[in-house]
Amino acid sequence: MRRYAWCELPGPVRLLVWAIASALIGLLLFLTLVRPVWLEVRRMREEIVRLEARIGPLRTTVCQRKAVPVIAPPEPFSPLAFNARGARLVRWTPGAGGGELVLTAEWRVIPALFPALAQHGVRVSAFSVTPDHPTRRVLQMEIGDAK
Repeated sequence: MRRYAWCELPGPVRLLVWAIASALIGLLLFLTLVRPVWLEVRRMREEIVRLEARIGPLRTTVCQRKAVPVIAPPEPFSPLAFNARGARLVRWTPGAGGGELVLTAEWRVIPALFPALAQHGVRVSAFSVTPDHPTRRVLQMEIGDAK
C-alpha cells in the first residue's frame, strides 16, 4: 500500500470516512461518559415522582392543621434558685416592683445569670461586678419586672 493513499482518495469519500469516524467517536463518548449520568438522573426523577406520590397525602394533612404557638409562662422568680446555678446568694432586698440581688459567683458563671433572670421574667436595670476573691466576683443587681 502506498504511503499517501488517504490523500489520493476523492474528496467525497474522504468526507464520508471522516463523518463515519467522527460519529463512532461521538457514540463511544456518549456511551462511556454521558449515558451513565443520564440513566442516573432518570432513575432519580422516577424516585422523586414515587416519593412525592407517597408524601402528598401527608402534606395535605399537615397543611390543614393550624399551628398553635405554645408560649410557656415565665417561671416565678425566686432568689434562692440562683444558689444552684454556680452562684451563692449573699443578699436579697425586695422592693416595689423589683429589688436588689447580691450574689457571689465565678466569673464564667456571671454571663449565664442574665438569660436565667430573663426566663423568670426579670429585667436587670443596673448591675456591678467587683472582685471578692481571686476566683470569685460579687454581682450586685437592681432588678424589676420585665413588663
